[in-house]
Amino acid sequence: MSERPDGYLIEVDGDPKPQPRPRAFARKFGPGNWQARVYTPGTAEAWKSAIAEAARPLIPAEPLTGPIRLKITFRFARPKAHYRTGRHAGQLRPDAPAWHTGAPDRDNLEKAVMDALTVIGFWKDDGQVCTGTVAKVYAERPGASITVVPIEANVAGQPDPAGQPELALQETRQASARADDPDRPF
Repeated sequence: MSERPDGYLIEVDGDPKPQPRPRAFARKFGPGNWQARVYTPGTAEAWKSAIAEAARPLIPAEPLTGPIRLKITFRFARPKAHYRTGRHAGQLRPDAPAWHTGAPDRDNLEKAVMDALTVIGFWKDDGQVCTGTVAKVYAERPGASITVVPIEANVAGQPDPAGQPELALQETRQASARADDPDRPF
């Protein structure tokens, strides 16, 4: 975790967890008396606490205002099926995927990160996040690399930052390569 000229880098160790969806139930209290309750399961609380702890040393003196770019690479532990057996036990299979394409959904993972950073006052509101990239990859060490970049408001005459999809794709590829690099310092 560090403050960089291009933003704040937050490294979080642990198994990424998605923001759970609110649940509802109805309970009967006597004849014809029903009450509905809505709650959010606490399944992501430990993960959101880990994000908050990793980000705490970097919290700005005043919450960030204005538009923000959020770049996140979620790293998931590889299942045993990705490794060879027998004489080559422990070696990664040549057909093992680099990208994590299963559950959890990337939007729910991103929401857990944004909620955690909002609660600790990193920014005023997660609605300020207006651009960014989210990647889900397999890596030896599960966790997430989160980069928060305050960006200048798009002023008349400036190029539109959303018109740079090649840059976002390049950043995602670089993050994926770094995540699988065993010599990468954490």
